[in-house]
Amino acid sequence: MLSSNNLRFLYPLALALILSPLLEVAVRLWPLQLHLVQWRFQSELALLNVTTLISLGLLIAGFTAWATMATGILRAVAAVSVLMGICLLPVLGMFLLDGQQVQQMAQSAVRGALRNNTYVAFLKGGLAMVAAFSMGIGFWRASGENDLQSRRKDSVRRQQDDDNDVLLVSPDR
Repeated sequence: MLSSNNLRFLYPLALALILSPLLEVAVRLWPLQLHLVQWRFQSELALLNVTTLISLGLLIAGFTAWATMATGILRAVAAVSVLMGICLLPVLGMFLLDGQQVQQMAQSAVRGALRNNTYVAFLKGGLAMVAAFSMGIGFWRASGENDLQSRRKDSVRRQQDDDNDVLLVSPDR
């Protein structure tokens, strides 16, 4: 059975889900070509496509920190989640603007598919932004000292109760 102390094995999984998509995007983006609309559009699209995995990694890290009562880690995950939401806001705006420019440059046969893909990626990014803000606020509230301290006390009390359980056996008379 998993106890809260045994859940720490989830931290490397969360870190892998957060960092590996970012590394993949960084490799795709290099070398920077900010003057090309197509490059910016592809870069923004790549960033929006990895937000789901990054959000999942943040969720696992936050849940693990909450379950193990690690207030510092929980607050760090909350801050990173809010930072992700803040960073997604300009990326979404730029993505829409660059998407309009790319659609105008595209051949008429592919404009419909390009427009639909742009809308789907924008919706995914918007949902990821809302999820990031929600996780950040939720994790920050969950890291409140009163909540975690009371859970710690309950955990210590349960542990003491388990230690004090004694089975008394009386001989048959």
